[in-house]
Amino acid sequence: CGEGMKVGNPLAIFSFPGQPEVACGALEIAGANGVIQSDQCALLPSVITDVCECIPADSVVTTTVAPPATTTTDATTGPSCVCSPLSYTFTIN
Repeated sequence: CGEGMKVGNPLAIFSFPGQPEVACGALEIAGANGVIQSDQCALLPSVITDVCECIPADSVVTTTVAPPATTTTDATTGPSCVCSPLSYTFTIN
């Protein structure tokens, strides 16, 4: 996201023509570990800001992820209910 900024939505998917899709959180980790080439580092903040929801580095990020609903099937009567599992919350400082 650039100097003094961090990814606000680590689960968002960033895509760029000719490159594989990558989660914004993984992209941020790659940048912090020096995996991204310096010429790309200069370009990335301008193209990921909206998708990755870049925010000031001192902000606290809370992301809630709800797993997909599951269907319970009874072998004698077919589907009996659709259950929505608990959601999980991740906080990134």
